[in-house]
Amino acid sequence: MSLGTGVAYVNRIHGAAQVLPFIEWPGKDHESKAPTILAYDLKNRAKPTAWGYLAQDEEENSGDRRVQMFFKTELALPPDQRPKNRIHPADVLYHHFLGKLYEWLRMYFGTDRLGDITWEDAEIEFHFSVPVIWKPSTVQLFRRHVENSGFQRYPRHTVFMPLTEPQAVAAFSIAQGSEMFKVR
Repeated sequence: MSLGTGVAYVNRIHGAAQVLPFIEWPGKDHESKAPTILAYDLKNRAKPTAWGYLAQDEEENSGDRRVQMFFKTELALPPDQRPKNRIHPADVLYHHFLGKLYEWLRMYFGTDRLGDITWEDAEIEFHFSVPVIWKPSTVQLFRRHVENSGFQRYPRHTVFMPLTEPQAVAAFSIAQGSEMFKVR
């Protein structure tokens, strides 16, 4: 997964080995990424009312709604620019966005796509890529957000962050059998 937000998956339940891009997002099908956008009701900012394409359709910052976007870069702020003794707003936004992403994937890959195994009992590996410019401390902060958003909630669910975004793109291209990588 790339917080671009691109998701690709392999469902080994049916013996498949092909890496498939996820293209079924709430509010829009046949798109390879979901925008990193959240919408909030100003009366209840504890939880977003919409995310991704559904939030994109919200009127930006109307009287009773607030749309949050462009928060992806704020996680990598230097420590001296992050507030001390309180939570940075980007931390909350990351937690909310990742939580919405997790719940969507959980609903999408329900039992009908996992065979006779429940989501809770399925062995699932979540591989996240990270921006190449992130420092190790930022990667660890992102990992905490991913884990706290539900991705490692069950014993057989594991989170990995083995690749930077450019490496993930190359790996996906190779897995797709791209003509660019074929020996002639």
